[in-house]
Amino acid sequence: MHRQQLNFIEIVRSEFSFLPDYGLRCIKAEPTIVRYESSTVFLNIYHGRISFEIDAEFGQIRWFRNSQSYSVFELIHLINPEDAEKYRNYSASTPEDVIAGVKRLGAILRKNADTFLKGNKSIFTKLAKQEKELSNKFATEILSRQVRPKAEEAFRRRNYAKATKLYESIESELSAAERKKLAYCRKHL
Repeated sequence: MHRQQLNFIEIVRSEFSFLPDYGLRCIKAEPTIVRYESSTVFLNIYHGRISFEIDAEFGQIRWFRNSQSYSVFELIHLINPEDAEKYRNYSASTPEDVIAGVKRLGAILRKNADTFLKGNKSIFTKLAKQEKELSNKFATEILSRQVRPKAEEAFRRRNYAKATKLYESIESELSAAERKKLAYCRKHL
């Protein structure tokens, strides 16, 4: 089936017909992406070229069009983290699936994107802060996954100096049992 047969452009234009009320107008319409812009914000609604996932990204329009974009997941996470944990992109490879996926995305944006659509800059400040926090959290989780087995091995080998150093490098992430091991290591240095 060719992309044109999925009617993505027509379905997006119909489902997102509320966007002009926010001052956004369609400036680009292709079989895999429809872009809306106002003088301050943009919204890209896309149908993944390989994944066939229906999703959107949005951001502020800045000088020279050099903008940070955010995903629907990030917006939902900012507004309601519990809903974000349940959110998954909708994959659509038939016209019926495209209709369902675009309607779902439209409902999500109507529910969660009012502040963004109105061009309120504070939402972007909050999103940037959240992005940094999530990035730091992810980096900490990766570090913990790498350090934890090394610390356990050092503890098993009774290399308390090394275990102490390793446990201390992820101290904020330690379980109760690991905190006890760290305390033990410190006593036996």
